[in-house]
Formats: sequence, structure tokens, C-alpha cells
Amino acid sequence: MKRKSLNSALCLLLCNLLFLSYVLPQELDPLGPMRFSSPAAPRLLNPTRINIPKTGGGMRPLRLSFLGRVGGVAFDGVAKPEGKLVGSSIRLKYTPGKSDGNRLSIILNGKEISTSIYDWQLIPIANFADDPNYSCVTMFGTLGNKDEDISVRRKGGKIINYHPAFTNNLLGVRLLQLDGLILKQFNSYDLPKLKGKYLLGNGESEPNADHNKKAWETFFEYLYENANESYNSYLVSDYDRITSFGIKDDKLVLEGDPSYYFWSFDDGGLYFYDKEFQESKKIDNELQLLVKKNSRFNSKKWVYDKLLIELKKYDEQIGLNSLLEEFGALAAFELAENTDPNARQKILSYYSLEELKPELATLRTMTTTVKAKELSEMNLLLSDKTELVRAINPAVWDAGTAVMRYSAFFRYIKKTSPIHWNNFIKQIKDIKIQPAINTPTVITYEREGLSFRKDKSELRNIKYDAVSKNIH
Repeated sequence: MKRKSLNSALCLLLCNLLFLSYVLPQELDPLGPMRFSSPAAPRLLNPTRINIPKTGGGMRPLRLSFLGRVGGVAFDGVAKPEGKLVGSSIRLKYTPGKSDGNRLSIILNGKEISTSIYDWQLIPIANFADDPNYSCVTMFGTLGNKDEDISVRRKGGKIINYHPAFTNNLLGVRLLQLDGLILKQFNSYDLPKLKGKYLLGNGESEPNADHNKKAWETFFEYLYENANESYNSYLVSDYDRITSFGIKDDKLVLEGDPSYYFWSFDDGGLYFYDKEFQESKKIDNELQLLVKKNSRFNSKKWVYDKLLIELKKYDEQIGLNSLLEEFGALAAFELAENTDPNARQKILSYYSLEELKPELATLRTMTTTVKAKELSEMNLLLSDKTELVRAINPAVWDAGTAVMRYSAFFRYIKKTSPIHWNNFIKQIKDIKIQPAINTPTVITYEREGLSFRKDKSELRNIKYDAVSKNIH
């Protein structure tokens, strides 16, 4: 009896160990000089719509508050059926007993149509499409620990936040790589490894890193020869793109590719300085009147209170605190970074009234003047040459394209057949996908002198007639 109990206990222990080794997330190996870590970070929950039609056709330009604070990768499209499919009855069917990659099918007017998508993509994309937040990943993220957050930024690292659907799974890693696919310092032509082996999903194969690197070099040669605009950052999305679906040979066919939305800061040029000067005069006049009425009037407190009001507007309209530094509003930057009332009072004590007044003028001018300018030529330059971008790393581009296409298709099903959609989501709710990994929330460089920051000599301060800083 004791022997049987001992065997049972050993069996249970072994099963638990196997279970833990199977499901526990694991950290990624370094990729070139890049080092990954996964400190606690909030989830990315941003409902900003990407595609909002404007009168006369096309889409509205994206706001600086979104581009400068989130950016990254985002998809909000709803797929359009080919003409003959308009009005058809379509629902989803998931069959666990089928081989991976063939488990999802659609029932079109009673007929079963096959698809080709593996569970490591299918489950996260369906959960993403079911959610009202459209941002997938951002490298403008934050960490749960503020001191750690500040330390990473000071070292030139990047902080990543993910949509919940892409947290701790391979598709989240692919989307992070998609965000950095055209960044020179991102080693984007290779794929991450786990314990010395390439981290691959079903249907993927090991990359030809040498071949990809040549394509990476070809891409930058093309960009150097053809790009005539300097950009601050970009968004990878389905902005002004159409995802369509049809049926061919009894298989679902999805079409549509991601686009690049390049942008730069537009501060109004000389108009900015004229408006800033006018705001300074207005502030001086307001204070003179208030002091004239009350000789004990606290001018510094008045300016401080007005700064807080403008900071709230700034956060809603722009939201990029580092830009305050670029415009020389150092007190405003410190106040924006520290929301604790006691900390703000301490910051206030460091600055005189004469130092705070011009910052208020700058902040007022920024909230009414600074915008994101869409770089149409750059957008066309890349969005019409997606094959050049894909060649850098086909696995990454194809994964991002799958997110765009299938999330748009799923939103169509959700919109046209909500009851069937809800049943489908319930069916896949508890499906666990592999591999389970820690999606990195911090990227740093090991080699001294390397970071995501450009050398200062390469940058020109925006306030002194510069718009070439790449903050991505």
C-alpha cells in the first residue's frame, strides 16, 4: 500500500514538473547587442480609431496625442466581402480534432469553407478583434515601477506595452519586431531565440539571416536614394487600407497589406515664436492687472496654477513629455513627469516667477500650435513598396499581415453575426497556445555607447528650427 502511495506521489510530482516546464513563460535570448527583460508593465488599452473618414473622401490625419504617445502597431479595420458575398450568411467553426492550421473554417450559406491559420495566431487575433482597443504594441510604454521606468529611459532603453491579447505569446514578439522592422538598431533581419534555438510557431521556418540582411541593406539604400523628408516617427497600421475577403477553390482568401504612416512635428515655424511672444505679453498684462488690484497677490502661485491647467490640455492633445524638454519648458517637463502634489511643490520651489512665466507662454503656444504633420511622400514611398519591407524579415511581416487581415475579417463576423461570434469566442476562450514566453517589456543595449537615442550631434533641437529627430 505504501509502495503504491509512493508511486502515486512520484507520478503526481513528475506530472506537475512537466506541466510547469510546458506552460511557464520563458525569457528570450539576446538578439545581437539587444537585451530583453520583462519587468511588470501595464497592458496597452488604447481605443483610438485609426480610420476615421473625412468629408470629401480619404481618412482624417492622425492626432499627435496618439502618434507621439502610443504609435507602434495598430489595426482597426473591418473587412469588406467581395461583391457576390455581400449579404451572405457567414459564421465561424472551430474543430479541435483537426490538425493545427486547419481547425478554423467558415460556414458560408451552409457550406464549409477552409482557412489556413495556426492557433498561435488565431487565438490572440480573435481575442484582439473581440476587444474595443486597437493598438497592438508600443515602444512608448511605461513600467509598473516608476524608478525602474526612469532608469531604463535614462540609459536609452525602450519600454514596450502590449495589448492583452498579445502578452506572453509569440505573436506579441512578432508584432514588436514589426514595429522595429525598419529601425537600423533593431537587428530586424533575424528572429529571437529561446535557449539557443529559434523561437518559431507552427508553419514558420528558420530565417536565412544573411539573405535577410542583404534585403535590409537594399531597403536602406532605397530609402536613402528616394526619401526627401525627415520624420519623427511612424505608425504601422491599416490606415487608409482596405482588407477584403473572398472564396477561391473552397478556401477563404484575405487581401490587404499594412501601411506606414510617417509623421513629423509641425510647430508652425515662425508663427510659433510670434504667438509665443504674444502669449508672454498677455501673461505680463494679466499679472499687472491682478497685482494692481491686490498688492499681496501671489503671482507665482497664479502662474503655477495656470501651468497645471495647460499641462492637462497638453496631456490630452499632445501627451509627449519629452517634447517639453525639446521646447525648453524644463519646469513643465518635471511637473508632467511628477504628478504627486508634494513633489510638484518641491519642483516649484526650484524655479523663480521669471523662469515660470515664459514656460507658461510656451505651453499655451504648444497646445494651440504643435501638430503632427503627415508625410504623404514618405507614406507612399514605403506603402507602395511593401515587398521591400517584407524581404527584411518575411516571418515578421507575414505575422503582422495576418493580424491585420484576420482581425478585420473577425470584426466583420462580429458585426454581421454577433450571436455566432460570441459563441465562437466562448469556444476558444480557454485554449492555451504555445510557446509560452515572457514578451519583453524592456529592450536595452549591452555594448557601451549603444542605445536607441541618436547621437546629439545628429539631432537638432526642435525649438531652434529642427524637425529631424527620430523618436521612434
